[in-house]
Amino acid sequence: MDERMEAIKNLMAGASKAALVIPASPTEEEFLLEEILREALEKTGKKVYVSKGDTEKYKNNWRDFIKSPVSQFPEKIYIRFPGKIEFEGISQTNEALLTFAPDAPMPLENIQIQKGLAVPDALIAFVENKDALSSRNLEITLPEESKMIFLGSKTRTLSEKIFDLVKLISPEVAGSKSTMLYGALAIETKQFSKNLSAGVFGLAKTLLEAGAKPDSISGRLNKTENLSAGEIQLLGRALARSMDDQALKIFWTFLAATDFEKTHIGSSEEKIISLQQRIAKYSPKDCVMLILWENSDRKVFGLAAGEGERLILLANSLGAALKNNNLFFGPYENFSSAEKALRDIFKGKSQAEISRNLSGNSLSAFEIKTGEANTHKPTDLI
Repeated sequence: MDERMEAIKNLMAGASKAALVIPASPTEEEFLLEEILREALEKTGKKVYVSKGDTEKYKNNWRDFIKSPVSQFPEKIYIRFPGKIEFEGISQTNEALLTFAPDAPMPLENIQIQKGLAVPDALIAFVENKDALSSRNLEITLPEESKMIFLGSKTRTLSEKIFDLVKLISPEVAGSKSTMLYGALAIETKQFSKNLSAGVFGLAKTLLEAGAKPDSISGRLNKTENLSAGEIQLLGRALARSMDDQALKIFWTFLAATDFEKTHIGSSEEKIISLQQRIAKYSPKDCVMLILWENSDRKVFGLAAGEGERLILLANSLGAALKNNNLFFGPYENFSSAEKALRDIFKGKSQAEISRNLSGNSLSAFEIKTGEANTHKPTDLI
């Protein structure tokens, strides 16, 4: 066991209260893996808090695999005083009596009493870093960062990471949930057609040897994706602002910040990848897919997806890293500069030419189509 896994094992062994934080709109595999991890934690007697998320669309599909929570996460009473006090002691008979020495008169109406959830001893988050937690409306107070475990990195599949965690926490759950784990792995890899590695096939073999029954869940894996109203609207907006550029073999999609605002769908990397996978059903197979979108500060970012040398060319030109045939890049000041730079790369222009052209004022295909010229200056990505 490596040093990091040993540290995680020690952290989880010493925790009586654990928190699981999933994205607000989790994928189906994230929902399944969170449920497996929750059961493993509860199996060892831990109290578990699970962040709220849009999971109802998955629960019915997997209801006979999911166990109800066995514990209530502990609550605390918080008493806040308006001034400096000296705590003298506490006595308890049939009620608690707190004794304080305030430095000034303290009217009862100035004392605030609030009920909240206890601080967890350990937190496992299905995101890449602490900054990504800031967008979640959590009911708990975050523990110190040394007690947080982040699972969002794309170095391995989430299914592999959760399997390793569950083995550390409760090995018997890893075996008993082999079919559910296999289902999560199959969904995450698109029926073993994406994100493939030796680790993926190794985990599939391990789960099958542990008794996973793929035939018993095949109907669940083939179900049509259940989209929310906002996701359907965003997909419609994306397709309406897409164009097939046969000359450069690029399938362009443009999304303004208002598209995300009006559909109440975020523009996180996970959301953009999910949207790209839906749009891919309507794009030519031999094209590089390019999605350009504005964040809330009207700063333009991009995702390129596809396979082959042209995607590698783009990655090298932009100095960005490919992850599972996905390439995130940006920011750009507006759609015009982003589209111009990308076209120049695919046309084989030099970096010097591209830099000169970025100062031009030509409108992008998005702006020509919608009449929305972006005049905002770039600011930091939130």
